[in-house]
Amino acid sequence: MIQQITRRLQEVNTLLATCRQDRITFEQALPPSLFYRDYHDTNSLVKEAGNLARENPARLLECSISLLSETDGCGAASGIFHFPSFGSGQIPLA
Repeated sequence: MIQQITRRLQEVNTLLATCRQDRITFEQALPPSLFYRDYHDTNSLVKEAGNLARENPARLLECSISLLSETDGCGAASGIFHFPSFGSGQIPLA
């Protein structure tokens, strides 16, 4: 599921960038509608990310980077996303 999000989000972003909102057809509205239908349950996304983190953390990192690059104008460039760097590679608990 996580691996498909980037491709499908790209379809939605392309539609939003190329289509006038006052002239959208039902056919054009299908990708955003299906994206919402398939990914609105964030609990299943979190569960899958947790499983992937245990089984293949490198793949989870690839998916995360890909998703961040697709959403770059929706938060990453504006500074909403901030990933602190900790010298020891450890995340402090307090």
